[in-house]
Amino acid sequence: MISRVLGGLAIAMGIAVFFLFRANASLNEEVGAARVSIQQAELTNESNVATIDDLINRNNSCVSQRAADLDNNEATVAQLESDFAALAVRQERVRIIREEIFREPSCAELGAISITAVCPALASSLFERSDAVD
Repeated sequence: MISRVLGGLAIAMGIAVFFLFRANASLNEEVGAARVSIQQAELTNESNVATIDDLINRNNSCVSQRAADLDNNEATVAQLESDFAALAVRQERVRIIREEIFREPSCAELGAISITAVCPALASSLFERSDAVD
């Protein structure tokens, strides 16, 4: 009887060992799959880190270019404002000259004009006629 109990226990232990080996093999496969997943994750992480570093470098480059563009823009705006101020001064001078050229002279100004200096031929003709009238 003891031998039958021991034989039954041996068979039960054999079956338990068989199932444990199967479970162990299944767990080993899972560990292998997990290791492959970890390696893939490491590669993906390295790729992502490289991509992030590249994006950081590109962003820094864009920021420095933007700063240079802002400096150039400020210089251009300052130059244009200076040009506008100079044009405003010139426009005022031209307006004054135009008003002076096209204004109607007063009688005193017309009387002060020397006809001899302006048109000598007309002046001598007028003097000859005035002499002929006298």
